[in-house]
Amino acid sequence: MSSDAVLIAAYSGRALAASARRAGYTPLVVDGYGDLDTIDAASHHILMREFISTGITAKPLLAALSGLAEKSERPVIGLVLGAGFEDHPKLIETLAAHYKLIGSPAASIARCKSAAESATVAAPRFSSRRCSFVVPGIGTIHGF
Repeated sequence: MSSDAVLIAAYSGRALAASARRAGYTPLVVDGYGDLDTIDAASHHILMREFISTGITAKPLLAALSGLAEKSERPVIGLVLGAGFEDHPKLIETLAAHYKLIGSPAASIARCKSAAESATVAAPRFSSRRCSFVVPGIGTIHGF
């Protein structure tokens, strides 16, 4: 079990905080809901309702994360981003300049969000010519 702390930012940090706690980490959570389960799982929590009402922005989020890191009695090993960041690769880059990201970097997320890139990357993996299923007594079914 680790004694390190992990920063978590998400619309709802409940599941990530519970998972971090089960893995032996000290969760430090900023989210937009602040439900009782999240507060119970988190060592420290900051509620930012603007996540839900107006969206996530860098300056207040960085201030909240910095405040959580300062309150921690344990070393902070990095930042986990949950739901709410998938449309904000530039914000992820900003956060990565301040904290070690635990998860996908901004470039990977931007690449996944690019329709042209996603189609190019995904097409060979989902070709119906490459997948088939043999059913005894029926034959081969293609297109899976």
